[in-house]
Amino acid sequence: MPLKKYVEIEWKEIRFTKTFSQQELILNAAVDYSSPTNTSPSEKILFGLAPPEANIFYPKSDLDKILFTGYLEDSLSLGVSLFPLEQGQKSDRKTFFSNPEINFSFFGFAPIVFSGLLPFIEQENMLAHTLLCFKHNTEIPLHQPKSYLLYLADKPVGEIYLSFYIRPQGEDIFFYNDVAIFPLSEQEIVVYYMGDLSASEQVYILWTLDDWKSNPLIKMKRYQLGWTAVLELPSSVPLSAELILAFTDSKHQWDNKDGNNWLFRNFLWR
Repeated sequence: MPLKKYVEIEWKEIRFTKTFSQQELILNAAVDYSSPTNTSPSEKILFGLAPPEANIFYPKSDLDKILFTGYLEDSLSLGVSLFPLEQGQKSDRKTFFSNPEINFSFFGFAPIVFSGLLPFIEQENMLAHTLLCFKHNTEIPLHQPKSYLLYLADKPVGEIYLSFYIRPQGEDIFFYNDVAIFPLSEQEIVVYYMGDLSASEQVYILWTLDDWKSNPLIKMKRYQLGWTAVLELPSSVPLSAELILAFTDSKHQWDNKDGNNWLFRNFLWR
């Protein structure tokens, strides 16, 4: 059974090649992914994206940043479609549903997006769209925006910048355990630490795949209330491998789970 991973995808900005004059946008995010609790595509509507610059759009709030958040089993497909906010349409959540004949035209895109027909049946008022697919072997830059092209009639018309997080971001970030790991790719594991040494000036992680015959020491980076590090695994790690972790700080204080260390099995993203 595949190891579940909690993934959050946020958009940072949208850049068009043409200039818009005081134009607000509607963004439709259609998502299809495999999960025990998800059996059909879902949609999210973001309202009234106003450009502070002529051709660049930003999220209005932290909530509007999020295009997807949830546990993944195998793959994720994300379709983004952009429309102009026309006269008479509402640009906020509170009043959006007050005029269904106008505003509900932005719903119902998920089946079209994932059928592959969207480029051939683009609506008159559509400004741009893109369809992205992510799998376990997809290399994604942790916490760093990556650009993806937006299209109209198969021609590039702009870019959307997305950031990927293995845990939700925010000042109130919370872990159920002192140590959590999440695979980024077949050769990368991100480790989050919020244990007894979290308040230290600097924390280091020791890890091994061969019962301490080799034990690389890595300097961790401060991450919200705890620390994080990315482990680069050898290319030939067997599925039966065990990942063992321990932590220390600049004052040589140790957190090794009372001598038992942290042991992880079935941690590979394959």
